[in-house]
Amino acid sequence: MLVGICTLSGASTYEGKNSNSDEILGVKKLLESQGIDCRVLQNLKEEKDGEESFYYSDPNKFDKIIIMNGSINCFGGIVPADTVYLFKFLKASNAKLYYFFNDSLLKFSQLSKVLEKKKFEDVKPADVHIDKPLTIISSFKDLKFAKKENEKEATVEDVCYFDSGKMILYDGDYKSKMVENKGIYDFIYGGSSRRDVRMKSFNEFFCSKLKTALYGNLKIEKLAGYKGEKFKKVKCTEVIEKNSEGKATCIMQEKYYNDNFVTRRIYESMMANCVVFYEEAFDRKHAISPFPETYVRTRKDLEANFAKIFGNEELKNKILNWQHEFLEKAASEDLGKSLANCINL
Repeated sequence: MLVGICTLSGASTYEGKNSNSDEILGVKKLLESQGIDCRVLQNLKEEKDGEESFYYSDPNKFDKIIIMNGSINCFGGIVPADTVYLFKFLKASNAKLYYFFNDSLLKFSQLSKVLEKKKFEDVKPADVHIDKPLTIISSFKDLKFAKKENEKEATVEDVCYFDSGKMILYDGDYKSKMVENKGIYDFIYGGSSRRDVRMKSFNEFFCSKLKTALYGNLKIEKLAGYKGEKFKKVKCTEVIEKNSEGKATCIMQEKYYNDNFVTRRIYESMMANCVVFYEEAFDRKHAISPFPETYVRTRKDLEANFAKIFGNEELKNKILNWQHEFLEKAASEDLGKSLANCINL
């Protein structure tokens, strides 16, 4: 049994330099922990011993292929050759296809739709259209939502739930990645503007009286009254260290994530020994944290609850100790077996 892993765009993802490559290597390690032979399908154009590429590998040597979610980007209006060759490879393969869906903005997309408007040499839309049904590996608990989103451009035959947020805990000993909290800032947040879908929450919580730092691809010009620090995006391997500069952080609500997805950032923030707050709408039933002080609706809630927690050493330590227990419990689960079950192995 041979499993291939690639990204939707076909970009090389083997060196672990960004969140997508970090996830693809995480999936590989989880399946290998179950004795499954996995190969990353790269964009190598010349054969290299021990490596697989959708440019030269036999598409029918793979029994199953997992496609990590992503987007098809035509920078400068140019259709990327890597994406074309990947889709030709997937179309030619007899492998069962799986789509790893852990971002609501990155549903499965057909390259054929792009080629209806843009040209790439003599390749026709039909040459790259994926007709085979997909099984969706969904990080969203609402499987009907995952099916509906991905059916917009593909046939979906099945959907399986996989708690991908926990993958950060399975790359070796997670405790070795935990860091001491530096507490340079009261509040820290890292991320992107995500097509502005969280901008209302950003304006509510980032412009508080707390000493705040933001990092990532955030459009701070859209934050009315923001007076804190702003840093560039950091590598995925540096997120925990960067988060440790803040005493606290907050998990913001987003329509399809609310009560539906325990995100990687929650685990990363706990590993940085931040006190993690949650916007009330993100976890309305308080299923994640047993401390009501960690839930906030407004800027005033954040300021008041921050003062309450950090003005009470016993309460702060109770929350941090519980977060450590939360990590320990999550890390004790056999995530490799869960993923193998999703691909029927």
